[in-house]
Amino acid sequence: YPRTKRDRDTIERVQRRATKMVESVSHLSYSERLQALDLPTLYFRRQRADVIQLFKITHGYDKLRVGNSSSICRGSMFAPSLSTTTRGHSHKYQIQKSHG
Repeated sequence: YPRTKRDRDTIERVQRRATKMVESVSHLSYSERLQALDLPTLYFRRQRADVIQLFKITHGYDKLRVGNSSSICRGSMFAPSLSTTTRGHSHKYQIQKSHG
């Protein structure tokens, strides 16, 4: 999972070059190549992975290591949102701000 902008840019360049190697779409722009090859953008994939990870953490399928102890970050890192607009489901979270 790329942590820095430099890493993300490197992966993006690799995907750009790889999609250009497909002769049938090599003349198209990058976004058109992605559409023609039915590939999501790397930004979309990162966002999707973040949402999946949040689901796993908040529903107890995955645990995070905090310090030397393992705990589910329910209530410490994420808290239920105070907003009542949830589009038909009961799970809406907000990230807690760090205090120190």
